[in-house]
Amino acid sequence: MNFKKTLFLATMLISGSLLAIPVLAGGTFVNDKGYEVSITGHGYEATYYGCTPKKRNRKRNCLYLEEPETAEGNYFEWNNKGYRYEMEPLNRYATKYRLKIYNHKGKVILNQVLWEDD
Repeated sequence: MNFKKTLFLATMLISGSLLAIPVLAGGTFVNDKGYEVSITGHGYEATYYGCTPKKRNRKRNCLYLEEPETAEGNYFEWNNKGYRYEMEPLNRYATKYRLKIYNHKGKVILNQVLWEDD
């Protein structure tokens, strides 16, 4: 096989495999415990809007964060006042995520599975 054909095939394989990786353009993710997270945008432009479940006599607590510290494919990390908010995809198409929140000591204080809201 000559060099041009090899280069063409290698380029097609690389570009085809890169295009096959879905990247989240945004979505809202929920679970049956009442947690809700919306991600808008992608990459380092992504924003996080997360709310806790509503308790009996209390409002939901919500938090808006911009510009993640880490944005790799569909994996995101935001930091806020010593707390780290991590959204890790659990499937290839990023329709299911694990939300982990770490305190300032690095201890996991919340670990919830969320799925795409229909």
